[in-house]
Amino acid sequence: MYQSKLEQYVQFLSPPFRHGCSFLDLPDDIRCYIYRLTGVVRKCPIYLYWDPRENRNILDVNGDPIRCLTATAFDLDCDCHEILDRYYYRPIPVSLFCCSRDVYREASTLFYNNNRFYIQYTGPDSFGAIMGLRPMTLSMISYLHIVLHQANKDSSLTWCDCSDREIQRDPLRRMPPRRYRDLTSGWKAVCMKLAKSIAQSRVEMCLICDTDDINVAAEVLSPLPQLPLLAAFSVRFAHPWSTWNIPRENSLHVNLYHMAREVSMEITGRISNHHKQTFKYNLLPAELQLRILEHTALVAPEGYLAWSPDSGFSSLGEFYEYRWDPRLHCCRLCDPLRIVCCRPMVPKGGTWVSQCNKCWKFPLSLFLVNRRFYQEATHIFWSLNRFVVFDTEAYPSDVIGPFPPILEPVHLATFMSPYAMRYLRYLQFNSPPNRGDALKAYKEMVELLRRSADLPRLTITLNLREMQSYEYEYQEPISEEEEIQTYLELYTPLIIALVPLRALKDFFVHIGTLRSWRDCVENKRALWERRLETMVMGMEYRSSERVKRDVLLQWHNPYGVDN
Repeated sequence: MYQSKLEQYVQFLSPPFRHGCSFLDLPDDIRCYIYRLTGVVRKCPIYLYWDPRENRNILDVNGDPIRCLTATAFDLDCDCHEILDRYYYRPIPVSLFCCSRDVYREASTLFYNNNRFYIQYTGPDSFGAIMGLRPMTLSMISYLHIVLHQANKDSSLTWCDCSDREIQRDPLRRMPPRRYRDLTSGWKAVCMKLAKSIAQSRVEMCLICDTDDINVAAEVLSPLPQLPLLAAFSVRFAHPWSTWNIPRENSLHVNLYHMAREVSMEITGRISNHHKQTFKYNLLPAELQLRILEHTALVAPEGYLAWSPDSGFSSLGEFYEYRWDPRLHCCRLCDPLRIVCCRPMVPKGGTWVSQCNKCWKFPLSLFLVNRRFYQEATHIFWSLNRFVVFDTEAYPSDVIGPFPPILEPVHLATFMSPYAMRYLRYLQFNSPPNRGDALKAYKEMVELLRRSADLPRLTITLNLREMQSYEYEYQEPISEEEEIQTYLELYTPLIIALVPLRALKDFFVHIGTLRSWRDCVENKRALWERRLETMVMGMEYRSSERVKRDVLLQWHNPYGVDN
């Protein structure tokens, strides 16, 4: 990122006058679209730091294009080039900034206004790139992601798909003193330059400094109050090392959280909204009350909630990660591989402090205020979230949810009241049981939905991709007709149980790939999924293929497991 200094050394001359139309005669929206196609605006972040061991913007240490970190995160968009099944960072179109003065101004304005800039301390002169930017350039930046120290949440794990040079093993400490002094002095210089350059209420900043030392945290936060008011701010300190080490009152992590929250409230101008000024919530218009509740924990950050009979509610990503490795029990939004830490949790114009390793908890207190609050909270919680029901036979793992351990499993139908069912808008069954008491509970759930749910506004998804006929798993390969018949016997009880819900808004079925399918796999799977859907909805029903696949991509296993 040194092209911003070019005009210090190069004089940009206006092109000679020519008759006829030129590029600058095109409409503004057309020119902006062309700039975007050239890579001036991209989904991946722009690296604004210099790693002395490698050129971060052009080549990897081995001479290959550097691998894009955003592409390794399954829930973040990436527009990098794919080479040999890997995505590599696209070079910045520096030549576009050298065309003419008018093109340079338009391209640079788009470049700094619409991109996310990533700054990370890796050693001496790591802040050299941002310190070299002019005040006018810094005033155009709208988002900064700053990593002072990024540590693995568990020092015993080696599962990270990221370079060890970027994720440290331990939290930030004062030792070694030389590195610590260089980091803090460079950080203070960056804050001083930003204080003189950035526009007020324009920049959204995400700061990551994994430390469990309260003195180090105080020194990192001390330069921030000199900044102009920020549009949004989030900060992350060290996570508890153990999954079971949930922060308690007066603990170190709670003190760190309160310290970070106080600073974040100050630099976003929200000190006046503290306890000194209050208002009566019930005097607000009903529409505004609902809008306020929609920005609370009643709506999950990802929009999906997993329900396990043994554990209650949990984040969908949290459920999947714990299923694969209990040591990785954490919301993936706070994963150390995040390019943008918890960006979905930062509301527009709001502030959020990421400190605890459990990003979402069941907001029980909002249901206990009074009867009216309970009704509004019930409406929002069940209508704006999408619920995925897991069966304990399919996933026999002890997920740590917001509820304490219980002796007897609680099925979702038992937890929900008929009043809540009328607001339900999306429900998904993952590998539902087809035998025993669990199948009986599944049928009872369907009956309650028939009696209480608003079926014309309800969408149900039946995910059968991970259901297998274990009776035939180790036998010799059988013909396609025999295998289809085997799986129809497996699926039919689950499909027939849903026939009373024929008035549904939408019904989607997803099945796995049969071993006997050798060609036209997607067409055969779509054909049998359509047949199963018509068994419930009638022969005239045709599910929207686009909506069906979009839903599949959103909730499907983040590790890409597909039978």
